[in-house]
Amino acid sequence: MLQCLIVRVVDRIQEELKQCGVILDRNRMWRADGSNSFPQTQLGRSTGRSVKSSSRTTSGKSSSSVGQIRKFSTSSGPYEVHGRGRGRQGKRGRQQLNEYGHDYTKVGGAVDKSICTLTETEINNMIRTRMQCRIKRDYQRADKIKEALEGCGVALRDDAKLWRADGEKSFPLDQMSENIKSLSLSNMKYTSKIPRMMDCRTLDDAIKAIYPNLYRVSPRDISAFWAVVPRLLKYQERGAQLPQLQAIFYKTADQIHTYGPQDSTATTLGFAKTIQTLQESKRGYGSGSYEEYLHGILVRQRDEVFDFIARTAVNKLDQFEPRQLKDLAYTYALMEFTPKLLEDGSTLFDHIAEKSIPLLGKFKPQELANIVWAFEKVKVQHPDLFEEMADHIVSLDHLNDFKPQEVSNLLMAYAKAQESHLDLFNKVADHIVSLDHLNDFKPQELSNTIYAFAKAQVSRLDLFNKVADHIVLLNNLDDYNEQDISNLAWAYHKAGIIRQDLNDKLIGDTVGRKGEFSSRKLNNLYHWTSEEDGIQNQEIDEDEIDSAAVDDDNDDDENNENNIEDDEELEDDPDASVLEDLSLLTVVQLKDRLRNLGLPVSGRKHELIDRLNDHFQL
Repeated sequence: MLQCLIVRVVDRIQEELKQCGVILDRNRMWRADGSNSFPQTQLGRSTGRSVKSSSRTTSGKSSSSVGQIRKFSTSSGPYEVHGRGRGRQGKRGRQQLNEYGHDYTKVGGAVDKSICTLTETEINNMIRTRMQCRIKRDYQRADKIKEALEGCGVALRDDAKLWRADGEKSFPLDQMSENIKSLSLSNMKYTSKIPRMMDCRTLDDAIKAIYPNLYRVSPRDISAFWAVVPRLLKYQERGAQLPQLQAIFYKTADQIHTYGPQDSTATTLGFAKTIQTLQESKRGYGSGSYEEYLHGILVRQRDEVFDFIARTAVNKLDQFEPRQLKDLAYTYALMEFTPKLLEDGSTLFDHIAEKSIPLLGKFKPQELANIVWAFEKVKVQHPDLFEEMADHIVSLDHLNDFKPQEVSNLLMAYAKAQESHLDLFNKVADHIVSLDHLNDFKPQELSNTIYAFAKAQVSRLDLFNKVADHIVLLNNLDDYNEQDISNLAWAYHKAGIIRQDLNDKLIGDTVGRKGEFSSRKLNNLYHWTSEEDGIQNQEIDEDEIDSAAVDDDNDDDENNENNIEDDEELEDDPDASVLEDLSLLTVVQLKDRLRNLGLPVSGRKHELIDRLNDHFQL
């Protein structure tokens, strides 16, 4: 009976050793280097001699140093793992384990028994077993354990070695960043000079340039890296350097609160543009790809990431120059995210406004235009900022330093934010009217400028006539898209200014390009250019016509690698919803419409209406 009990105990110990990666042989030999076989030359030796002798020296270390040794110390205190790891990170060097025998850290509150069906001890035991499976490359069983844990309400974060079971699924950035140093950097090859990020053609190239120098790169290097990620991500399919990218992100999260204003805003903008790139991507995210990882860390945790950055930035806004204040507001406007920072309900934008007002004299035209655009984009009202900025611009001797796009963006922001400032609009109108020509205005800039005047209900006949004269004299309107033409037609209609030559120009152009216009836009266009008073006074929903453009140009800075790059025009593409009731038109008016469209004009009234409706549907 006693002998049977001893055998059971021995078998249990042997099974536990096997689970830990230790293989025993009947000839009193053992090994823990991942192999299950024993050399025949060693098997032929005398009993008591083994490949790894079980005897130990007085120092407690194995007397044999052949191969890699994995040792689990069961004494009090943390476990230690020596040798080569079998996980995704490759070499792990010397790894510290907790009292449960794994290297995961619990975060958050206590285990929520209403959500999680496991005790904390059971969770730790399952995590340890899963780690042992990964060490032995039994990934199938490891995945099943992970699925079981998640099914029981346990959230795991493998890249950060964290777990929680308090009902929350996200993990704090500051705690995730503490685990960055768990990645061994002993195999890094340091370079004397870090390549310029703008010279990298792939994301792999950029990662390889930063990662080997991770512990000596400057915040400027890190911000330059994140500035190119959105562009390079479009051409990168697989994540060959995924663990290294994770290390770079944790390095960034760990130290971004120490970054200066320029590096902080450049890094945050890189995050924002990366999120935009991921959201606009039409291809799926492959398993283990950069896109999958960045989607999980940035898109899914967007609010947490940007709230964390906002709280670190607001404490040092006194150090921000006008450009950085503009960049910070611009970045959060791209995300359309307004973090609330204090109990009184103040937002990041409130603090930006307070810091910007005393510095308005130092703002460049582009910075003035973009910062009010950002406030309007996130729908944050700050009358003091808009009032002070308008007064500042009106006090200027001239507006020659304002580019057409800056003029357009500025007026659109005021018009859409419903911040009326008659002196500002008159100042801009005087400036435009005094110009020799309008050739420097792009179609969108010109149509948006006129649109802003109409929306703000500022009627300047001299300005509207100058713009109309410019458009009428153009050879064609090929550079004007559907939105530009719609905005122009609506603006003149709203302002009550009838320029039949301009209407003829707009209608004539659409007849030749009707395939590019939706039936709704065509119908509205005819509605807005009609000479009939009854139609002209009909109310429309102008908010659906709004169109804004923002271009964040770089100034000629020596270090423009970390500046905001030129952006594509960010244009809302509204679709006006006002459809004209053709039955209200007379037969003469219906025939005029048909003639303009090159359609037959014969028939009764209902036939004429059906013919127009069929045309618009086609």
